[in-house]
Amino acid sequence: MVRTALAPWLFAAAIVAPGVPTNPNLPITTSCWIEARPFESLRFGVFDYCRGHLGYKPGTLDCLRIFDQVCWVFLPPQQEWTQTRTVNLKSLIECPDGPEPPVCPRLTL
Repeated sequence: MVRTALAPWLFAAAIVAPGVPTNPNLPITTSCWIEARPFESLRFGVFDYCRGHLGYKPGTLDCLRIFDQVCWVFLPPQQEWTQTRTVNLKSLIECPDGPEPPVCPRLTL
């Protein structure tokens, strides 16, 4: 069960970005979408956000959502499909009431 702090449509906001390269050997990006990164808590399950500090205070601007941009890419030379991920989308949010989410990993801050 994923606990969400924002609108559920943010999980799979589809972005279609067809690309037709001039060089037939270049990768072709066919579609992209945004996914919220899940964070696991041993005590309370899976969250789509984490908290910045050990002390959890609902209502403070101390929780963070991390988003990945995921794209389907076709590789013409190999005749294969692959997925790429861009991990640079962050959103600082007000910590909601409820169970404590996990502390954000150091690399996400």
